[in-house]
Amino acid sequence: MKNKSSLIKYIIAYVILGLVVFIAGCKDSINAPEMNTPTGTDTQVFKTLAERDSSLASFEPNYNEEDAMLFLGKTQTPIYPLRVGQKMRRVSKKYEVNEVGDTAYVKVIKTFEGVLYIKASYSPTDSNTQKADTLIEKPFSTVITRNLIFAKKKIGDIPLKNWRLVAMSLPEGGTLTDNISITKLTITFINGEQMVITSPNDYYLTRGLPIWKQIPVVARNEEVMLEVEINSAYADTGFVTLTYGGNKRGL
Repeated sequence: MKNKSSLIKYIIAYVILGLVVFIAGCKDSINAPEMNTPTGTDTQVFKTLAERDSSLASFEPNYNEEDAMLFLGKTQTPIYPLRVGQKMRRVSKKYEVNEVGDTAYVKVIKTFEGVLYIKASYSPTDSNTQKADTLIEKPFSTVITRNLIFAKKKIGDIPLKNWRLVAMSLPEGGTLTDNISITKLTITFINGEQMVITSPNDYYLTRGLPIWKQIPVVARNEEVMLEVEINSAYADTGFVTLTYGGNKRGL
């Protein structure tokens, strides 16, 4: 991400849209019923299946950038960001389950507390700038939501074997302030295909077996263009950083 030549007030927009390297082959919308109907299956079953899924498990390790910065400092002077990172700690996780026939709709709600780190220079920078003059720290909290859809594959005595995960939405979240918001994310792949995301929780990844035959993979060093549209209450130049990662199994 190139730094702007003039940056008096910096704005960090968190793109918490689950940008993982397997996000192609998606379905735009799945109409899930409201999460207010009692479930006939123990919620723990869906929690266990979700936590075992490598695609879902890849989010938190990539979201937490604990080692992003190695020194401390504070400043009120105009700055030029060199690097941005965040250290996150999950403080709660909740599952809301609505079982309708052979389909279960699950909403996962996670609350995080974290610190945003901005490694910066007091002087204008370019792509060769390495030296930082300060590190700014900003505590914040955020709530991340994600929708999951499970299908019943059989009826047996072992609940964990009765269900399988068939679709997942992209995770969506943000801070409590309305001063800045992300309105659209466009992802363009090397073959020209695009993903346009305006509501992450309504954008689903569909899954089949085996997973690697259905969901395309972005190869190492393959170019992917990301375009982010933001709505900001500030007139000053904004600085946008993307938090992204990949499936921990390398898919």
